[in-house]
Amino acid sequence: MADIETALVDALETVTAAGGRVWPKTWPQDATWPGITYQLIARTPEHALNRAVGCWRDRWQIDCWATTYGGVVSLTSAVTAALLAFHGVSPRVIALGIEDGGDMAEPATQIHRRRLEAVIVYV
Repeated sequence: MADIETALVDALETVTAAGGRVWPKTWPQDATWPGITYQLIARTPEHALNRAVGCWRDRWQIDCWATTYGGVVSLTSAVTAALLAFHGVSPRVIALGIEDGGDMAEPATQIHRRRLEAVIVYV
């Protein structure tokens, strides 16, 4: 089975507005904007009737970052579209849900942030 994180990052890197700026957990010190960060929040094995793991259920936090509020709104829309188009071949995505986590204040950096949470079920 291929790694779901690699497949997810590949999907996020299709977001033209981010220009390939997709980073795990936090951005690099020399980051330019807009950009996307992601992190795994939880991974749960889903058991079949015979108690074998039938699939996995991951919750990912995806943060969109931009220098303007309009920029972060636009980037979030593009990320949402990329996630909805994400189906994965290996691993195969069998369900995907997106929850809007809302805006988060970043007063120290003056960068606008909007959080999304994606639940991905895959085999």
